[in-house]
Amino acid sequence: TVSGIYLTNTYEQAKHILATSQVKVLVLEGIGLLETTYKTVLQDFPQLTVVLLDDFADDDSSSSSRTISYHAFVKDHLAPSSSTSSQQQQVVQLPLVPLKKDHVACLVYTSGTTGNPKAVELTHENIRSVVATMHARIPLKESSVFVSYLPLSHIAAMGIDMFSPIFCGGAVHFADADALRGTLKDTLLRVRPTLFFGVPRVWEKMAAAFQTAAQTSYEKPVTGTILKSMGTVAKMVGAAWYNYNTTPEILRCTILALPFGFFKKVAFSKVRRKCGLDRAELLYTGAAPLATETFLYLQSLDMPLLEVFGMSESCGVIAVCGPNDTIRPMGACGKVLPMGELLTTPDDEGEVTYKGHNVMRSYKGLPKETDKTVDPKTRVLHTGDLGTIDKYGYLYITGRKKDLLITSGGENVSPAPIEETLKALLNSNNDNGGRVGHVLLVGDRRKYLTILVAPKEEDNNNLAVQSSPIAPDDIEQAIATYNTSYAKSRAQRVQKAHVVLDPFTVATGELTPTLKVKRNVVVAKYTKEIDSMYDSSVTKNALVGYSSMNIDQPE
Repeated sequence: TVSGIYLTNTYEQAKHILATSQVKVLVLEGIGLLETTYKTVLQDFPQLTVVLLDDFADDDSSSSSRTISYHAFVKDHLAPSSSTSSQQQQVVQLPLVPLKKDHVACLVYTSGTTGNPKAVELTHENIRSVVATMHARIPLKESSVFVSYLPLSHIAAMGIDMFSPIFCGGAVHFADADALRGTLKDTLLRVRPTLFFGVPRVWEKMAAAFQTAAQTSYEKPVTGTILKSMGTVAKMVGAAWYNYNTTPEILRCTILALPFGFFKKVAFSKVRRKCGLDRAELLYTGAAPLATETFLYLQSLDMPLLEVFGMSESCGVIAVCGPNDTIRPMGACGKVLPMGELLTTPDDEGEVTYKGHNVMRSYKGLPKETDKTVDPKTRVLHTGDLGTIDKYGYLYITGRKKDLLITSGGENVSPAPIEETLKALLNSNNDNGGRVGHVLLVGDRRKYLTILVAPKEEDNNNLAVQSSPIAPDDIEQAIATYNTSYAKSRAQRVQKAHVVLDPFTVATGELTPTLKVKRNVVVAKYTKEIDSMYDSSVTKNALVGYSSMNIDQPE
């Protein structure tokens, strides 16, 4: 059984994983980690042997007999020869037992947004069922080429970078460790994958780069106007081509076929080639919601993104959009795979429940927590997500059940759609330049809704750089637009906002290693700022570090 630890984990977080997983071997990149972050690991875990991927542990000066190099580990313990001493073989005792499909293959730790991460036990049958049914829905072959850049301790990376290539025989290219800080583009240009899965931040950066390049070309004195006109028409054609909901197939095959083919050759293919996705037959997004504006923009450039929904407890997948789907509703996560079925619950909150061969065995060592998530009798998985299913069988996720805010007036409010809408409205303002990183809705047991607005974390020489504060007028305008055009009821209107100067990051504790917001941490950290938004004595004014706005006091 294997498990993973994020490079961003502190030693205390790593200790929790080592203790709960009960592993006997810890593999580290090099001796540098052992001498810094993990300097006390051998003392804290007497049963542990540390394997180093570099060769420093081969020196006679090695500080411990429980520290060996990877090559020595493979030679002496996984494939011992007749010359290997019994003492060498005893450094790590790995019992070999016949595998069964219900044996645990790996442990995947949850994000830990509300407490310590839980170890999800995934069996060989869980993995086999997911990969087999995904392969039937998404054509993968030996010629498939993948790029691995997400942490391999994440279920998405496990499924796409390890399980799928093993099943289809494809090739995997590993990006540099700083891929998400700027070098991913270089890897894509070099490898040119045939399938690419991007988290929303990757697609957002890609769309922003395209828009910047287009704007630069439009400013050329002679050709700028012509290029801008062609670009506008090309995006209109691309958007119509991929609008499966309103564009009939006969229109796509006749009137749109010629202009789409023309722009595909002279424009769209060049865009794909510049980002290394010219060979990509499948482009997927998942792990978090992608802004509608980004989705539509990339689609208009002949980069249609397919969505997937799942969680660690379902071995990564529950529903997925297929490349041959004739209907692709906006915002849909896809249809459930044949290995399982979506169920409904008797409550009024619309929680998505699921039953299938890919449902985890348990949370390791946590029987009570397991029974709360997976019904012990029916094996039904309670995802904790709120959602709906349309008449075509497509699943839509509308929020998290545990994140529901209940105002003092008794109104249930799902924060995710409101946060996503306000973030999109703020980033659509040209003056902001997409500088808003997070919008967090507040209002549980409060008389009205408010928001915290945090700037985006930018990377400059691998250091987080604070963005300039977002202008109060821009936030007022975004909130007014949301309240007028998007709020479904008066209870869903946002009344006030605070802009915090510091971005939400993993290092400062507001985000999990998978970049999910820890609501309880943020609310606790900014209690003073939140309370000020509900203090009737505070009027509209600018405060140090953030802005306080009084938009529309409720009656």
